[in-house]
Amino acid sequence: MHDLKKTIRAVLFASAQKLELEKIAKICKTSEEEALKELEDWKKELDKTNDPMKLIQEGNTWRLTIREKFIPAVRKIVKKTEIPKSILETLSVVAYKAPVLQSEVIKIRTNKAYDHLTYLEKTGFLTREKHGRTKMLKLTPKFYEYFDISPEKLKAKMNEKIPLQTFETVEIVDEPKKELQTYTEKLGELEIYEETQETKEEQKKEEVEQKEEK
Repeated sequence: MHDLKKTIRAVLFASAQKLELEKIAKICKTSEEEALKELEDWKKELDKTNDPMKLIQEGNTWRLTIREKFIPAVRKIVKKTEIPKSILETLSVVAYKAPVLQSEVIKIRTNKAYDHLTYLEKTGFLTREKHGRTKMLKLTPKFYEYFDISPEKLKAKMNEKIPLQTFETVEIVDEPKKELQTYTEKLGELEIYEETQETKEEQKKEEVEQKEEK
């Protein structure tokens, strides 16, 4: 039991995204009931001691994060270039238009954006909710915290068509026929994000639904 507690904590600490209870249990080679008990006990422990770390439950998923009051201190040592360049470009389009339909972002960023949006959802920068035959994309509090910008300031910048300082090569169009606006700012070398089978299937499903809609 003691080893299980340590294993679960190590898994959540090492993960940069939220994990489903089923996956946590599978990784730790235990039952979902045992994993849930350990997670709930850990959450109570962190809340009771006002630990800098905070365990958050979102439906059937769990993630370890930092309490709000410690974010400014941590931000000083966290490099924003941890987000791959191509994904950062897709995020900037979402930020420019949010709330925005997934199908609209795909038209702008092409089919490669399916993987980008999955990555951004799993890492907590945006949410995707079913909206007819596509999905509605919205920015999360984590987005505003990470880029140190308020919703009001973001809206003002976008209305002025000024890019966020952390974005590089942001391609933005209001309509497919309108002139492409390109904003660039050096970020440095960023890693490449590979397409997954999950997003390939999502892409095919949405393409079929859009054809049926026509």
